[in-house]
Amino acid sequence: MAYNMLKGVVEGSVDQYGDQEIDGVKVFKNTISASVFYDTDAQSPCATLKEVPIRKLEGGSKGAVITFQEGNTAKAEYGLRFDGQTLETKKVCAISFHGSAEGLINVPANELVGNVDLDAIPLGNSLYKTKSGIQVKAGNGLQNEQEGISLCLGANSGLDVDSDRLTINHKRCEDITVRGQNLSDDDLLMVHDSSRGDLRKTTLKNLCDSYLKTKTLHPAGSVNSVQLRGKKGLSASEAFTFDTKASTLKVEGKVMSDKLHVIHNAVFDGSVHHNGAIFSNITSTTDSVYQIKDTDCTVLADTKNGPMVVTLPAANNWRGRVITIKKISDKFSLKSNNLTIESEFGMIDYKDSATVKMINSVVVIQSDGSNWFIINKTGS
Repeated sequence: MAYNMLKGVVEGSVDQYGDQEIDGVKVFKNTISASVFYDTDAQSPCATLKEVPIRKLEGGSKGAVITFQEGNTAKAEYGLRFDGQTLETKKVCAISFHGSAEGLINVPANELVGNVDLDAIPLGNSLYKTKSGIQVKAGNGLQNEQEGISLCLGANSGLDVDSDRLTINHKRCEDITVRGQNLSDDDLLMVHDSSRGDLRKTTLKNLCDSYLKTKTLHPAGSVNSVQLRGKKGLSASEAFTFDTKASTLKVEGKVMSDKLHVIHNAVFDGSVHHNGAIFSNITSTTDSVYQIKDTDCTVLADTKNGPMVVTLPAANNWRGRVITIKKISDKFSLKSNNLTIESEFGMIDYKDSATVKMINSVVVIQSDGSNWFIINKTGS
């Protein structure tokens, strides 16, 4: 093979058939055409422009993966990188993935299709594998049942489940008085501490001593003092007392009332002054036998229908009581039916009875605690 060694400006044309070697830098002002260009270093023909698939490359960053665009254009993707071991991108869409899936993170559980190998799931301390799948380890207060996990509630725990909520149910605990027991100072209560925002416990004694006693009214004065409303709490006076054993209300001072109604007995140790009328009970009767009542003060005994007997109560029960009895009749007659006054116990002027004969006669009788005595009488 012959080589044509030319230097400088080559005059004329290059030999098309003979082998020539061009040394140095040659500038071709016109188009060079050849059936093939040969790379002597690579010992292979050079590719022509038609044979180059990519003529333009857009973008570019370290590790960027080149993707085909259209025509002879490629693009170095900024969001798709490969460092030789890891392919990195924001979103991957594929028909299927194969392999262990090791290293995948943040995979939504609701997007999984099919079964996941239990060995690929870290169960932690609350779950364990069985032949049928995964079971929850039932810790203290929980139990595994066919329907699922449920609370293990004691028969007398006071707790219940209502509408899928844990509630307090007083029917699920015994009465404190069972077997003769009752409340004691050391019994416990649970309260919500609003200042701390959590539950705390306390004893009944602390509840009573530290709270209830500060919120309730405390009696004032000495024993038997009647309690009055004061400016702050209760007040009392030694001049106003009530003896429960003697059933006696004691007032040292004045009693002022528009209307005083005494149901049974009123005892005044001293003078009684009144301004106004005095009203006493008065009863009219035509019964042939009449029993003096506790409320009787004046009795009008009408004897028009026949003789009448008025019976006084036992004198020993009515010491000091005064009863006025008057015989009346709308049929005037000097010899009218007699009125006889008797006593259940005790005598009348040391006699068993007293007789009133004339109409409009009045007998005033008083008890000394043993007998009845006529202290005033008009007529016969």
